[in-house]
Amino acid sequence: MIISFFATFIIYIVLVGFSYPFKKLIFIKKYKNIYIKNIDVVYGIFFLTFISILFNFLLPLQKIFPLIIIFGLISFSYLIFQKKLKINIIIFSLILLFFIFINFENGHNVDSPVYHTQTIRWSYSNKIVFGLSNLDWLYSLNSSWHIFLSLLKFKFKDVDTIYLISFIPLSIIYYQIYLSIFKKRNLSEISIFLSGSYILFFSIIHPFKNGVIFNHLGNPEVDTVAMMFYIVSFYSFLKFYEQENNYNYFFILITSSLLCVLTKITYIGILILPIYLIINNLGLIKKELLNFFLISFLGFLWMCRNYILSSCLIYPVKFTCLKSNWYFGDERIDLLVNATKGFSRDTRARDRYLDFDHTIYSFDWFKPWFNDYFLNTSLLKISTFIIVLSFLAICIQVFLKKYNKIYFNKKFILLIILSFFINIYFWMQAPEIRFGWGFLIFYPCMFLGYAILNIKNIKFILSRRILLISFSLLFALSINKNYKNLTFDNLFNQYKHEYNYKNIKSIGTFNGYEIFVSEDWKCSDFEKICVNSPKKNYNITEKFGYTFFNN
Repeated sequence: MIISFFATFIIYIVLVGFSYPFKKLIFIKKYKNIYIKNIDVVYGIFFLTFISILFNFLLPLQKIFPLIIIFGLISFSYLIFQKKLKINIIIFSLILLFFIFINFENGHNVDSPVYHTQTIRWSYSNKIVFGLSNLDWLYSLNSSWHIFLSLLKFKFKDVDTIYLISFIPLSIIYYQIYLSIFKKRNLSEISIFLSGSYILFFSIIHPFKNGVIFNHLGNPEVDTVAMMFYIVSFYSFLKFYEQENNYNYFFILITSSLLCVLTKITYIGILILPIYLIINNLGLIKKELLNFFLISFLGFLWMCRNYILSSCLIYPVKFTCLKSNWYFGDERIDLLVNATKGFSRDTRARDRYLDFDHTIYSFDWFKPWFNDYFLNTSLLKISTFIIVLSFLAICIQVFLKKYNKIYFNKKFILLIILSFFINIYFWMQAPEIRFGWGFLIFYPCMFLGYAILNIKNIKFILSRRILLISFSLLFALSINKNYKNLTFDNLFNQYKHEYNYKNIKSIGTFNGYEIFVSEDWKCSDFEKICVNSPKKNYNITEKFGYTFFNN
Protein backbone atom coordinates (compact mmCIF):
# COMPACT_ATOMS: atom_id res chain seq x y z
CA MET A 1 0.00 0.00 0.00
CA ILE A 2 2.79 2.43 0.89
CA ILE A 3 4.65 1.74 -2.36
CA SER A 4 1.41 2.18 -4.30
CA PHE A 5 0.83 5.51 -2.60
CA PHE A 6 4.30 6.85 -3.38
CA ALA A 7 4.14 5.65 -7.00
CA THR A 8 0.78 7.37 -7.45
CA PHE A 9 1.96 10.50 -5.66
CA ILE A 10 4.98 10.81 -7.98
CA ILE A 11 2.66 10.63 -11.00
CA TYR A 12 0.47 13.27 -9.36
CA ILE A 13 3.30 15.77 -8.85
CA VAL A 14 4.36 15.16 -12.46
CA LEU A 15 0.81 16.11 -13.51
CA VAL A 16 1.02 19.21 -11.33
CA GLY A 17 4.34 20.04 -12.97
CA PHE A 18 2.86 19.81 -16.48
CA SER A 19 -0.16 21.87 -15.46
CA TYR A 20 2.00 24.97 -15.02
CA PRO A 21 3.43 25.40 -18.56
CA PHE A 22 0.02 24.69 -20.09
CA LYS A 23 -1.78 27.21 -17.87
CA LYS A 24 0.99 29.75 -18.44
CA LEU A 25 0.61 29.30 -22.20
CA ILE A 26 -3.14 30.02 -21.98
CA PHE A 27 -2.98 32.98 -19.58
CA ILE A 28 0.41 34.50 -20.41
CA LYS A 29 -1.24 37.67 -21.77
CA LYS A 30 -3.71 38.02 -18.89
CA TYR A 31 -1.79 37.43 -15.68
CA LYS A 32 1.78 38.17 -14.67
CA ASN A 33 1.77 35.59 -11.90
CA ILE A 34 0.41 32.12 -12.66
CA TYR A 35 -0.50 29.88 -9.73
CA ILE A 36 -1.55 26.23 -9.77
CA LYS A 37 -4.64 25.32 -7.78
CA ASN A 38 -6.24 21.92 -7.29
CA ILE A 39 -8.65 22.09 -10.25
CA ASP A 40 -5.80 23.21 -12.55
CA VAL A 41 -4.30 19.71 -12.51
CA VAL A 42 -6.85 18.97 -15.26
CA TYR A 43 -4.51 21.03 -17.47
CA GLY A 44 -1.69 18.61 -16.71
CA ILE A 45 -3.84 15.61 -17.64
CA PHE A 46 -4.89 17.38 -20.84
CA PHE A 47 -1.32 18.36 -21.76
CA LEU A 48 0.03 14.84 -21.25
CA THR A 49 -2.90 13.34 -23.17
CA PHE A 50 -2.01 15.68 -26.03
CA ILE A 51 1.65 14.61 -25.84
CA SER A 52 0.79 10.90 -25.69
CA ILE A 53 -1.46 10.97 -28.77
CA LEU A 54 0.97 13.14 -30.76
CA PHE A 55 4.13 11.18 -30.00
CA ASN A 56 2.54 7.76 -30.48
CA PHE A 57 2.26 8.60 -34.18
CA LEU A 58 6.06 8.43 -34.21
CA LEU A 59 7.26 6.05 -31.50
CA PRO A 60 6.33 3.75 -28.59
CA LEU A 61 5.38 5.83 -25.56
CA GLN A 62 7.68 3.92 -23.22
CA LYS A 63 10.61 5.73 -24.88
CA ILE A 64 9.59 9.18 -23.68
CA PHE A 65 8.48 8.16 -20.18
CA PRO A 66 11.82 9.11 -18.50
CA LEU A 67 11.73 12.59 -20.10
CA ILE A 68 8.14 13.11 -18.95
CA ILE A 69 9.01 12.22 -15.35
CA ILE A 70 12.15 14.39 -15.29
CA PHE A 71 10.43 17.45 -16.76
CA GLY A 72 7.40 17.05 -14.47
CA LEU A 73 9.54 16.82 -11.35
CA ILE A 74 11.64 19.84 -12.35
CA SER A 75 8.51 21.90 -13.07
CA PHE A 76 6.95 20.85 -9.76
CA SER A 77 10.14 21.82 -7.90
CA TYR A 78 10.00 25.23 -9.59
CA LEU A 79 6.42 25.71 -8.38
CA ILE A 80 7.47 24.86 -4.82
CA PHE A 81 10.51 27.14 -4.72
CA GLN A 82 8.69 30.03 -6.43
CA LYS A 83 5.66 29.56 -4.12
CA LYS A 84 3.30 29.21 -7.06
CA LEU A 85 1.57 26.06 -5.79
CA LYS A 86 -1.76 26.71 -4.08
CA ILE A 87 -2.45 23.09 -3.10
CA ASN A 88 -2.25 21.69 0.41
CA ILE A 89 -0.14 18.65 -0.39
CA ILE A 90 -0.75 17.08 3.02
CA ILE A 91 -4.56 17.20 2.68
CA PHE A 92 -4.41 15.91 -0.87
CA SER A 93 -2.04 13.10 0.15
CA LEU A 94 -4.40 12.00 2.93
CA ILE A 95 -7.32 11.86 0.48
CA LEU A 96 -5.24 9.92 -2.04
CA LEU A 97 -4.08 7.48 0.65
CA PHE A 98 -7.68 7.03 1.80
CA PHE A 99 -8.86 5.92 -1.63
CA ILE A 100 -5.89 3.61 -2.14
CA PHE A 101 -6.60 2.09 1.27
CA ILE A 102 -10.34 1.42 0.92
CA ASN A 103 -9.94 0.03 -2.60
CA PHE A 104 -6.70 -1.85 -1.95
CA GLU A 105 -8.03 -5.35 -2.58
CA ASN A 106 -10.15 -4.57 -5.62
CA GLY A 107 -9.60 -7.32 -8.15
CA HIS A 108 -9.98 -7.19 -11.91
CA ASN A 109 -13.17 -5.86 -13.39
CA VAL A 110 -14.64 -7.59 -16.42
CA ASP A 111 -13.22 -5.51 -19.27
CA SER A 112 -9.65 -4.79 -18.15
CA PRO A 113 -8.26 -8.32 -18.71
CA VAL A 114 -10.27 -8.60 -21.94
CA TYR A 115 -8.92 -5.54 -23.74
CA HIS A 116 -7.96 -2.55 -21.53
CA THR A 117 -4.50 -3.79 -20.62
CA GLN A 118 -3.85 -4.95 -24.19
CA THR A 119 -4.93 -1.58 -25.60
CA ILE A 120 -2.50 0.16 -23.26
CA ARG A 121 0.28 -2.29 -24.08
CA TRP A 122 -0.01 -1.59 -27.82
CA SER A 123 0.56 2.16 -27.34
CA TYR A 124 3.23 1.58 -24.70
CA SER A 125 5.30 -0.91 -26.72
CA ASN A 126 4.57 0.16 -30.31
CA LYS A 127 4.02 3.27 -32.31
CA ILE A 128 0.54 3.54 -33.76
CA VAL A 129 -0.63 0.49 -35.75
CA PHE A 130 -2.75 0.74 -38.88
CA GLY A 131 -5.89 -1.39 -38.80
CA LEU A 132 -5.56 -2.64 -35.24
CA SER A 133 -9.33 -3.22 -35.40
CA ASN A 134 -8.64 -6.16 -37.74
CA LEU A 135 -6.66 -7.83 -34.99
CA ASP A 136 -9.40 -7.34 -32.40
CA TRP A 137 -12.24 -4.83 -32.72
CA LEU A 138 -11.98 -3.98 -29.01
CA TYR A 139 -8.34 -2.86 -29.30
CA SER A 140 -9.32 0.09 -31.49
CA LEU A 141 -11.83 1.53 -29.00
CA ASN A 142 -9.76 4.67 -28.85
CA SER A 143 -10.12 6.08 -25.31
CA SER A 144 -7.77 9.00 -24.65
CA TRP A 145 -7.43 7.76 -21.05
CA HIS A 146 -5.81 4.52 -22.20
CA ILE A 147 -3.30 6.44 -24.32
CA PHE A 148 -2.60 8.68 -21.32
CA LEU A 149 -2.02 5.58 -19.15
CA SER A 150 0.35 4.18 -21.80
CA LEU A 151 2.52 7.27 -21.40
CA LEU A 152 2.73 6.95 -17.61
CA LYS A 153 2.90 3.16 -17.38
CA PHE A 154 5.69 1.99 -15.08
CA LYS A 155 6.27 -1.33 -13.34
CA PHE A 156 8.18 -1.80 -10.11
CA LYS A 157 7.95 -5.25 -8.52
CA ASP A 158 4.20 -5.80 -8.07
CA VAL A 159 3.31 -2.14 -8.66
CA ASP A 160 1.98 -1.11 -12.07
CA THR A 161 0.90 2.52 -12.33
CA ILE A 162 -1.89 1.82 -14.84
CA TYR A 163 -3.90 0.32 -11.94
CA LEU A 164 -3.34 3.34 -9.69
CA ILE A 165 -3.59 6.53 -11.75
CA SER A 166 -7.42 6.65 -11.69
CA PHE A 167 -7.16 7.45 -7.97
CA ILE A 168 -5.71 10.86 -8.91
CA PRO A 169 -8.73 12.50 -10.62
CA LEU A 170 -10.97 11.04 -7.91
CA SER A 171 -8.77 12.60 -5.22
CA ILE A 172 -8.80 15.92 -7.10
CA ILE A 173 -12.61 15.95 -6.92
CA TYR A 174 -12.70 15.14 -3.22
CA TYR A 175 -10.03 17.72 -2.44
CA GLN A 176 -12.19 20.23 -4.33
CA ILE A 177 -15.13 19.16 -2.16
CA TYR A 178 -12.99 19.77 0.92
CA LEU A 179 -12.24 23.28 -0.40
CA SER A 180 -15.93 23.88 -1.14
CA ILE A 181 -16.73 23.56 2.56
CA PHE A 182 -14.84 26.80 3.20
CA LYS A 183 -16.32 28.73 0.26
CA LYS A 184 -19.46 30.76 -0.35
CA ARG A 185 -22.61 28.64 -0.54
CA ASN A 186 -23.66 28.59 -4.18
CA LEU A 187 -24.96 25.97 -6.58
CA SER A 188 -21.55 24.85 -7.87
CA GLU A 189 -20.11 24.17 -4.42
CA ILE A 190 -23.28 22.51 -3.09
CA SER A 191 -23.59 20.33 -6.22
CA ILE A 192 -20.05 18.98 -6.06
CA PHE A 193 -20.32 18.45 -2.30
CA LEU A 194 -23.56 16.47 -2.70
CA SER A 195 -22.15 14.51 -5.66
CA GLY A 196 -19.09 13.39 -3.72
CA SER A 197 -21.21 12.62 -0.66
CA TYR A 198 -23.63 10.60 -2.78
CA ILE A 199 -20.85 8.47 -4.27
CA LEU A 200 -19.21 7.90 -0.90
CA PHE A 201 -22.51 7.16 0.88
CA PHE A 202 -23.50 4.73 -1.88
CA SER A 203 -20.19 2.89 -1.43
CA ILE A 204 -20.80 2.61 2.31
CA ILE A 205 -24.32 1.17 2.12
CA HIS A 206 -23.61 -1.13 -0.81
CA PRO A 207 -23.52 -4.78 0.33
CA PHE A 208 -20.71 -5.86 -2.01
CA LYS A 209 -17.38 -4.28 -1.04
CA ASN A 210 -17.50 -0.57 -1.95
CA GLY A 211 -20.24 -0.64 -4.56
CA VAL A 212 -20.33 -0.74 -8.33
CA ILE A 213 -18.48 2.58 -8.76
CA PHE A 214 -15.54 2.23 -6.37
CA ASN A 215 -15.18 -1.48 -7.15
CA HIS A 216 -13.94 -0.47 -10.61
CA LEU A 217 -11.05 1.52 -9.13
CA GLY A 218 -7.66 -0.14 -9.16
CA ASN A 219 -8.23 -1.04 -12.81
CA PRO A 220 -7.27 0.73 -16.05
CA GLU A 221 -10.94 1.26 -16.92
CA VAL A 222 -12.59 4.39 -18.27
CA ASP A 223 -16.09 4.50 -16.75
CA THR A 224 -15.15 6.06 -13.39
CA VAL A 225 -12.65 8.41 -15.05
CA ALA A 226 -15.23 9.71 -17.53
CA MET A 227 -17.60 10.21 -14.60
CA MET A 228 -14.97 12.34 -12.84
CA PHE A 229 -14.34 14.49 -15.92
CA TYR A 230 -18.10 14.95 -16.26
CA ILE A 231 -18.44 16.18 -12.69
CA VAL A 232 -15.48 18.57 -13.11
CA SER A 233 -16.96 19.86 -16.38
CA PHE A 234 -20.39 20.64 -14.93
CA TYR A 235 -18.85 22.11 -11.77
CA SER A 236 -16.66 24.39 -13.90
CA PHE A 237 -19.66 25.43 -15.99
CA LEU A 238 -21.56 26.46 -12.86
CA LYS A 239 -18.51 28.29 -11.50
CA PHE A 240 -18.14 30.27 -14.71
CA TYR A 241 -21.86 31.06 -14.67
CA GLU A 242 -21.50 32.36 -11.11
CA GLN A 243 -18.24 34.21 -11.82
CA GLU A 244 -18.41 35.39 -15.43
CA ASN A 245 -14.97 36.98 -15.39
CA ASN A 246 -13.23 33.82 -14.20
CA TYR A 247 -11.70 32.67 -17.47
CA ASN A 248 -9.86 29.83 -15.75
CA TYR A 249 -13.12 27.94 -15.22
CA PHE A 250 -14.02 28.54 -18.86
CA PHE A 251 -10.86 26.76 -20.02
CA ILE A 252 -11.20 24.07 -17.34
CA LEU A 253 -14.66 23.39 -18.78
CA ILE A 254 -13.33 23.23 -22.36
CA THR A 255 -10.46 20.88 -21.48
CA SER A 256 -12.33 18.63 -19.04
CA SER A 257 -15.41 18.24 -21.26
CA LEU A 258 -13.20 17.34 -24.23
CA LEU A 259 -11.30 14.83 -22.08
CA CYS A 260 -14.64 13.44 -20.89
CA VAL A 261 -15.87 12.76 -24.44
CA LEU A 262 -12.51 11.44 -25.70
CA THR A 263 -12.37 9.13 -22.69
CA LYS A 264 -15.92 7.80 -23.16
CA ILE A 265 -17.85 8.81 -26.28
CA THR A 266 -21.19 8.08 -24.58
CA TYR A 267 -20.73 11.35 -22.65
CA ILE A 268 -20.93 13.44 -25.82
CA GLY A 269 -23.95 15.26 -24.35
CA ILE A 270 -21.63 17.20 -22.01
CA LEU A 271 -20.43 19.24 -25.01
CA ILE A 272 -23.62 21.31 -24.96
CA LEU A 273 -22.18 23.22 -21.99
CA PRO A 274 -19.01 24.53 -23.66
CA ILE A 275 -20.94 25.09 -26.91
CA TYR A 276 -23.43 27.27 -25.04
CA LEU A 277 -20.67 29.30 -23.36
CA ILE A 278 -18.79 29.70 -26.64
CA ILE A 279 -21.90 31.02 -28.42
CA ASN A 280 -22.58 33.43 -25.55
CA ASN A 281 -18.95 34.55 -25.27
CA LEU A 282 -17.87 35.04 -28.90
CA GLY A 283 -15.85 38.08 -27.90
CA LEU A 284 -13.78 35.96 -25.57
CA ILE A 285 -13.30 33.31 -28.28
CA LYS A 286 -12.00 35.93 -30.73
CA LYS A 287 -9.46 37.10 -28.16
CA GLU A 288 -8.47 33.53 -27.25
CA LEU A 289 -8.70 32.03 -30.74
CA LEU A 290 -5.18 30.57 -30.66
CA ASN A 291 -5.75 28.90 -27.27
CA PHE A 292 -9.13 27.60 -28.38
CA PHE A 293 -7.56 26.15 -31.53
CA LEU A 294 -4.77 24.54 -29.50
CA ILE A 295 -7.24 22.82 -27.17
CA SER A 296 -9.53 21.75 -30.03
CA PHE A 297 -6.53 20.32 -31.91
CA LEU A 298 -6.52 17.39 -29.47
CA GLY A 299 -9.87 16.31 -30.94
CA PHE A 300 -8.37 16.44 -34.43
CA LEU A 301 -5.40 14.29 -33.39
CA TRP A 302 -7.77 11.84 -31.70
CA MET A 303 -9.80 11.48 -34.91
CA CYS A 304 -6.61 10.96 -36.94
CA ARG A 305 -5.65 8.23 -34.51
CA ASN A 306 -9.11 6.71 -34.85
CA TYR A 307 -8.74 6.64 -38.63
CA ILE A 308 -5.37 4.89 -38.47
CA LEU A 309 -6.61 2.29 -35.99
CA SER A 310 -9.96 1.53 -37.63
CA SER A 311 -10.49 3.68 -40.76
CA CYS A 312 -13.26 5.54 -38.86
CA LEU A 313 -12.90 9.11 -37.64
CA ILE A 314 -15.08 8.27 -34.65
CA TYR A 315 -14.98 4.53 -34.08
CA PRO A 316 -17.38 2.72 -34.30
CA VAL A 317 -19.77 5.36 -35.73
CA LYS A 318 -20.42 4.08 -39.27
CA PHE A 319 -21.05 7.36 -41.08
CA THR A 320 -17.53 8.53 -40.07
CA CYS A 321 -15.86 5.47 -41.60
CA LEU A 322 -13.83 5.77 -44.82
CA LYS A 323 -12.76 3.14 -47.30
CA SER A 324 -9.20 1.87 -46.87
CA ASN A 325 -7.16 -1.33 -46.99
CA TRP A 326 -7.71 -1.81 -43.26
CA TYR A 327 -11.46 -1.02 -43.03
CA PHE A 328 -13.36 -4.19 -42.09
CA GLY A 329 -16.68 -3.09 -43.59
CA ASP A 330 -20.07 -1.60 -42.80
CA GLU A 331 -21.71 -4.92 -41.95
CA ARG A 332 -19.29 -5.68 -39.15
CA ILE A 333 -19.60 -2.14 -37.77
CA ASP A 334 -23.38 -2.56 -37.67
CA LEU A 335 -23.05 -5.92 -35.92
CA LEU A 336 -20.66 -4.59 -33.27
CA VAL A 337 -22.73 -1.47 -32.52
CA ASN A 338 -26.01 -3.36 -32.44
CA ALA A 339 -24.59 -6.10 -30.22
CA THR A 340 -23.32 -3.48 -27.75
CA LYS A 341 -26.64 -1.65 -27.71
CA GLY A 342 -28.61 -4.89 -27.53
CA PHE A 343 -26.58 -6.17 -24.58
CA SER A 344 -27.35 -3.01 -22.59
CA ARG A 345 -31.03 -2.91 -23.57
CA ASP A 346 -31.73 -6.53 -22.74
CA THR A 347 -32.76 -7.84 -19.33
CA ARG A 348 -30.06 -9.03 -16.93
CA ALA A 349 -30.48 -12.59 -18.26
CA ARG A 350 -29.17 -11.36 -21.66
CA ASP A 351 -31.39 -13.86 -23.49
CA ARG A 352 -32.31 -11.65 -26.44
CA TYR A 353 -29.46 -9.15 -26.88
CA LEU A 354 -28.70 -10.49 -30.37
CA ASP A 355 -32.36 -10.32 -31.35
CA PHE A 356 -32.04 -6.94 -33.05
CA ASP A 357 -35.70 -6.79 -34.07
CA HIS A 358 -36.40 -6.70 -30.34
CA THR A 359 -33.55 -4.50 -29.03
CA ILE A 360 -32.66 -2.22 -31.98
CA TYR A 361 -35.45 -1.91 -34.52
CA SER A 362 -38.37 -1.51 -32.10
CA PHE A 363 -39.16 -0.27 -28.60
CA ASP A 364 -40.21 -3.75 -27.43
CA TRP A 365 -37.10 -3.89 -25.24
CA PHE A 366 -38.01 -0.91 -23.05
CA LYS A 367 -40.71 -2.40 -20.80
CA PRO A 368 -38.82 -5.61 -19.89
CA TRP A 369 -35.62 -3.57 -19.44
CA PHE A 370 -37.41 -1.10 -17.16
CA ASN A 371 -39.05 -3.84 -15.07
CA ASP A 372 -35.96 -6.02 -14.78
CA TYR A 373 -32.98 -3.62 -14.91
CA PHE A 374 -34.18 -0.14 -13.92
CA LEU A 375 -36.36 -1.26 -11.01
CA ASN A 376 -33.65 -3.57 -9.69
CA THR A 377 -30.72 -1.14 -9.92
CA SER A 378 -30.34 0.76 -6.65
CA LEU A 379 -28.41 3.72 -8.07
CA LEU A 380 -31.12 4.40 -10.67
CA LYS A 381 -33.85 4.24 -8.04
CA ILE A 382 -31.99 6.53 -5.63
CA SER A 383 -31.19 9.09 -8.34
CA THR A 384 -34.77 9.06 -9.61
CA PHE A 385 -36.10 9.55 -6.07
CA ILE A 386 -33.79 12.53 -5.51
CA ILE A 387 -34.82 14.13 -8.82
CA VAL A 388 -38.56 13.70 -8.13
CA LEU A 389 -38.23 14.96 -4.56
CA SER A 390 -36.14 17.95 -5.65
CA PHE A 391 -38.54 18.79 -8.48
CA LEU A 392 -41.51 18.80 -6.12
CA ALA A 393 -39.63 20.97 -3.62
CA ILE A 394 -38.62 23.45 -6.34
CA CYS A 395 -42.20 23.62 -7.65
CA ILE A 396 -43.45 24.45 -4.15
CA GLN A 397 -40.71 27.08 -3.74
CA VAL A 398 -41.62 28.69 -7.07
CA PHE A 399 -45.30 28.69 -6.15
CA LEU A 400 -44.47 30.40 -2.85
CA LYS A 401 -42.05 32.73 -4.69
CA LYS A 402 -39.15 31.61 -2.50
CA TYR A 403 -36.45 30.75 -4.98
CA ASN A 404 -32.93 31.88 -5.85
CA LYS A 405 -33.22 34.40 -8.69
CA ILE A 406 -29.57 34.02 -9.71
CA TYR A 407 -30.24 30.61 -11.23
CA PHE A 408 -33.89 31.15 -12.09
CA ASN A 409 -33.72 32.70 -15.55
CA LYS A 410 -35.08 31.29 -18.79
CA LYS A 411 -31.75 30.68 -20.54
CA PHE A 412 -30.21 28.83 -17.61
CA ILE A 413 -33.31 26.69 -16.99
CA LEU A 414 -33.71 25.81 -20.68
CA LEU A 415 -30.04 24.88 -20.94
CA ILE A 416 -30.19 22.61 -17.89
CA ILE A 417 -33.37 20.92 -19.12
CA LEU A 418 -31.99 20.53 -22.65
CA SER A 419 -28.67 19.14 -21.45
CA PHE A 420 -30.49 16.70 -19.16
CA PHE A 421 -32.58 15.25 -21.99
CA ILE A 422 -29.64 15.19 -24.42
CA ASN A 423 -27.65 13.16 -21.89
CA ILE A 424 -30.64 10.85 -21.35
CA TYR A 425 -31.00 10.37 -25.11
CA PHE A 426 -27.37 9.31 -25.62
CA TRP A 427 -27.41 7.13 -22.52
CA MET A 428 -30.56 5.33 -23.67
CA GLN A 429 -28.67 4.12 -26.74
CA ALA A 430 -26.92 1.72 -24.36
CA PRO A 431 -28.64 2.17 -20.96
CA GLU A 432 -26.19 0.60 -18.57
CA ILE A 433 -25.43 2.65 -15.45
CA ARG A 434 -21.65 2.63 -15.82
CA PHE A 435 -22.05 4.41 -19.18
CA GLY A 436 -23.76 7.33 -17.45
CA TRP A 437 -22.52 7.55 -13.86
CA GLY A 438 -21.52 11.19 -14.33
CA PHE A 439 -24.92 12.64 -15.14
CA LEU A 440 -26.86 10.01 -13.15
CA ILE A 441 -25.11 11.38 -10.06
CA PHE A 442 -24.53 15.06 -10.80
CA TYR A 443 -27.99 16.03 -12.05
CA PRO A 444 -29.89 14.73 -9.00
CA CYS A 445 -27.37 16.42 -6.72
CA MET A 446 -27.59 19.70 -8.64
CA PHE A 447 -31.40 19.69 -8.48
CA LEU A 448 -31.27 18.86 -4.78
CA GLY A 449 -28.66 21.56 -4.26
CA TYR A 450 -30.92 24.17 -5.85
CA ALA A 451 -33.82 23.11 -3.62
CA ILE A 452 -31.59 23.37 -0.56
CA LEU A 453 -30.38 26.85 -1.59
CA ASN A 454 -33.95 28.10 -1.34
CA ILE A 455 -34.45 26.94 2.24
CA LYS A 456 -34.82 29.79 4.70
CA ASN A 457 -32.39 28.47 7.33
CA ILE A 458 -29.74 27.70 4.74
CA LYS A 459 -26.88 29.17 6.79
CA PHE A 460 -27.36 26.62 9.56
CA ILE A 461 -27.91 23.61 7.27
CA LEU A 462 -24.86 24.45 5.16
CA SER A 463 -22.65 25.83 7.92
CA ARG A 464 -18.97 25.02 7.68
CA ARG A 465 -19.11 22.94 10.85
CA ILE A 466 -22.07 20.81 9.67
CA LEU A 467 -20.52 20.14 6.27
CA LEU A 468 -17.11 19.32 7.71
CA ILE A 469 -18.59 16.93 10.27
CA SER A 470 -20.73 15.24 7.58
CA PHE A 471 -17.78 14.91 5.23
CA SER A 472 -15.52 13.51 7.96
CA LEU A 473 -18.22 11.10 9.10
CA LEU A 474 -18.54 9.61 5.61
CA PHE A 475 -14.78 9.08 5.45
CA ALA A 476 -14.79 7.50 8.92
CA LEU A 477 -17.64 5.12 8.03
CA SER A 478 -15.84 4.09 4.86
CA ILE A 479 -12.61 3.43 6.77
CA ASN A 480 -14.56 1.39 9.30
CA LYS A 481 -16.15 -0.67 6.52
CA ASN A 482 -12.73 -1.43 5.02
CA TYR A 483 -10.66 -1.75 8.19
CA LYS A 484 -9.68 -5.31 7.25
CA ASN A 485 -7.49 -3.87 4.50
CA LEU A 486 -5.20 -2.44 7.17
CA THR A 487 -2.83 -5.34 7.78
CA PHE A 488 0.95 -5.43 8.00
CA ASP A 489 1.20 -7.37 4.74
CA ASN A 490 -1.06 -4.94 2.90
CA LEU A 491 0.78 -1.95 4.29
CA PHE A 492 4.15 -2.97 2.88
CA ASN A 493 3.05 -4.98 -0.13
CA GLN A 494 1.04 -4.30 -3.25
CA TYR A 495 -2.10 -6.11 -4.34
CA LYS A 496 -0.96 -8.53 -7.03
CA HIS A 497 -2.80 -8.31 -10.34
CA GLU A 498 -1.95 -11.83 -11.33
CA TYR A 499 -2.84 -13.29 -14.71
CA ASN A 500 -3.12 -16.93 -15.66
CA TYR A 501 -1.93 -17.44 -19.23
CA LYS A 502 -2.51 -21.19 -19.38
CA ASN A 503 -5.52 -20.65 -21.66
CA ILE A 504 -3.50 -18.65 -24.20
CA LYS A 505 -2.45 -20.77 -27.21
CA SER A 506 -0.57 -20.05 -30.42
CA ILE A 507 -2.76 -20.14 -33.53
CA GLY A 508 0.06 -19.72 -36.03
CA THR A 509 2.55 -17.38 -37.65
CA PHE A 510 1.38 -14.90 -40.28
CA ASN A 511 3.95 -12.98 -42.35
CA GLY A 512 6.48 -13.50 -39.56
CA TYR A 513 4.11 -12.51 -36.72
CA GLU A 514 3.10 -15.21 -34.27
CA ILE A 515 -0.45 -14.70 -32.98
CA PHE A 516 -1.98 -16.19 -29.84
CA VAL A 517 -5.59 -16.60 -28.76
CA SER A 518 -7.02 -16.44 -25.25
CA GLU A 519 -9.62 -19.16 -24.91
CA ASP A 520 -11.22 -17.39 -21.94
CA TRP A 521 -11.05 -13.86 -23.45
CA LYS A 522 -8.32 -12.73 -21.06
CA CYS A 523 -5.24 -11.69 -22.99
CA SER A 524 -4.57 -9.31 -20.09
CA ASP A 525 -0.96 -8.08 -20.17
CA PHE A 526 0.34 -10.91 -22.37
CA GLU A 527 3.42 -9.51 -24.10
CA LYS A 528 2.99 -11.16 -27.51
CA ILE A 529 0.21 -10.57 -30.03
CA CYS A 530 -2.95 -11.93 -28.47
CA VAL A 531 -6.59 -11.92 -29.62
CA ASN A 532 -9.87 -12.95 -28.06
CA SER A 533 -11.69 -14.02 -31.21
CA PRO A 534 -9.34 -15.64 -33.76
CA LYS A 535 -9.60 -15.50 -37.56
CA LYS A 536 -8.40 -18.05 -40.09
CA ASN A 537 -5.98 -15.64 -41.68
CA TYR A 538 -4.27 -12.33 -40.90
CA ASN A 539 -2.96 -10.00 -43.59
CA ILE A 540 -0.01 -8.25 -41.93
CA THR A 541 2.43 -6.00 -43.76
CA GLU A 542 5.15 -3.46 -42.95
CA LYS A 543 5.36 -0.09 -44.72
CA PHE A 544 7.61 2.86 -43.86
CA GLY A 545 8.28 1.35 -40.44
CA TYR A 546 4.58 0.98 -39.57
CA THR A 547 2.65 -2.24 -39.05
CA PHE A 548 -0.57 -2.74 -41.05
CA PHE A 549 -3.30 -5.25 -40.17
CA ASN A 550 -5.19 -5.17 -43.44
CA ASN A 551 -8.67 -6.50 -43.98
